[in-house]
Amino acid sequence: MKLRLILPLLFLQYFALAGTAPSHADEAAARALELRRQADEDVRRGDFAGASVLLRDAEDAASAASPDLRIAISTDRADTLEHVGAWPEAIRVLNNGLGAAQAAFGPSDWRTAAMQVRLSSAEVVIGHFASAEARLRGALRAQQAAPVCHKSEVALALATLAIVDMNAGRLADAESDAYRAVEIAESVDPETVDVANMLGVLGGVYVSEGLSSRAYPLLTRSIDIFERKASASDVRLAPMLVGRGLISARESKFATAEQDIARAVAILDCAGAPCVNADWARLHLAQVYLQEQKLAEADAILPQTVERQRRFLGSGRRLAFCIRELARLRAMQKRWREARDLYRETLVNTGSGDAAKLASLDRHPANEKEVRHLEQQVRAALRPSAD
Repeated sequence: MKLRLILPLLFLQYFALAGTAPSHADEAAARALELRRQADEDVRRGDFAGASVLLRDAEDAASAASPDLRIAISTDRADTLEHVGAWPEAIRVLNNGLGAAQAAFGPSDWRTAAMQVRLSSAEVVIGHFASAEARLRGALRAQQAAPVCHKSEVALALATLAIVDMNAGRLADAESDAYRAVEIAESVDPETVDVANMLGVLGGVYVSEGLSSRAYPLLTRSIDIFERKASASDVRLAPMLVGRGLISARESKFATAEQDIARAVAILDCAGAPCVNADWARLHLAQVYLQEQKLAEADAILPQTVERQRRFLGSGRRLAFCIRELARLRAMQKRWREARDLYRETLVNTGSGDAAKLASLDRHPANEKEVRHLEQQVRAALRPSAD
């Protein structure tokens, strides 16, 4: 099993949470700052939906304020929207923030590059890899050409590019980008959450490459830094926990695997309720259950997870991976018709397979031989990102 999907990093705020309005700030800007402060209190209580509403009002109030403040509020609001799974809206808000940065500072400024990276991190989640990659490469060029090169920004851009590479199946490129990100981050300070992020990405690449002996110590070190420097419930821990869990599953240490991945699911779910943020981790948990032949446990989470992903993703290769797991479960349960229909849906989402031939399958009852043939077609269609 590969760690196919990995949530993007939550980036450091380049526009400090305690940002100050300029000396000539009017009452509207002061109101925006106050709303931002109230939103921060909501975030600390875990009320991201409430914080998003306050930050939306702060955006309106800050329309004539300094660009730094407007960009900061947009970035904060995007964070809250992502926490409740509203990724398309978060991307819209980040696009607005990027536009403000470009207008105020120009396309080559470090603040504009930081917003490019931030937007790319959100685009990765909904599968917009091509646009994310283009933005990231542009941001890297701007960062490297800047009079003062901020190492932490370059490391974040490289780590995000590694995630894009990994999802595209370019594992050698992903390893190279992630390794450079770790080197740069460690040269600043080896004991920061920035370094923990980079270690987690590199560890995730090693998991995808099947290099468990390299991945495990990096992921464990990353988790340790987060727990000491940030929080045991920090959302950035989730990819590291899933990666470590998959390594445990490979070694048939299923109880340990379940514990790590279930913890990731609990961290990522929205206010304790299942949501798209945790579904990629939930799918890996289901994979572990299938490996253990725990079909009831897998059945308890897979149908709802796949249905959420249908609504969230709509169609495409990312969705195909999700549907394939439910198809595997139905085949293991010998529910051949459902398995056949799900494998067929998987092939449609990969853009492969003969449409007329797939449609003709309804003319006769499903059987195991037919399902196994479709299973082989799906495996081939999902390479190299599949098994």
